[in-house]
Amino acid sequence: MKYVIPTRYKARLFGNLSYPVGAEILSEGLQEVPQISGLSLSFTLPSLLHPTEMNSPYRILVAEYNSHPVVLSSNKKFMEDGWYDENWGLTVFAVKRQVKPLVKKFLVHDGLPRVKKWLMAERTPVWKYGRKTCCVLFDEKKESIVVQED
Repeated sequence: MKYVIPTRYKARLFGNLSYPVGAEILSEGLQEVPQISGLSLSFTLPSLLHPTEMNSPYRILVAEYNSHPVVLSSNKKFMEDGWYDENWGLTVFAVKRQVKPLVKKFLVHDGLPRVKKWLMAERTPVWKYGRKTCCVLFDEKKESIVVQED
């Protein structure tokens, strides 16, 4: 059996919102990434809920890396709780139900492979400081996705 990325949070949906993909699809597409057993998964509501605001490109999937070095003033309790450890996570954002099939298609065929490539990239020690993201955005007007890394 293949590994399924554990879900740590899933927001309850309302109205005409739906999640474009689930844990199984994400897990299947990311099986080969070295962080697979350390990834966590969250499902959440979009930050822009007003229908006219959701017409501009908006986030549908974010892969995130966080790591902060331990310094003299670091909190011992936080160190014990793993706050300073490397953390990799995925967040899926709800979309309008009527665009779900299109968003799912774009995610599976283009977005997820690009996130996989980002996760598999070689990293320098300097890169591994702070917060880094790979965001997949959906542009409803152009019916396309955009991937942004920072």
